[in-house]
Amino acid sequence: MQQRDAVATGINDLKAQVHTVSGFSALVDQEDLLAFVAGIESKPGEVRLVHGDASAKRALQQELMSQLALERVLVVK
Repeated sequence: MQQRDAVATGINDLKAQVHTVSGFSALVDQEDLLAFVAGIESKPGEVRLVHGDASAKRALQQELMSQLALERVLVVK
């Protein structure tokens, strides 16, 4: 399945790290999410928005790109 997913997305060489974030509630607003991403020590190369209302994800995408100058913010359906 992992190989199929990589082919479907066009990813040939996936390099990722998984981090556990404790003490972080899923019930936060856009301001909290922006502050969280801004607080990441090294600017992420990519952010994927995978949970929430489609219009809210698009709004957060725009804010991440404009306020934090992130170039790659993907809204996943």
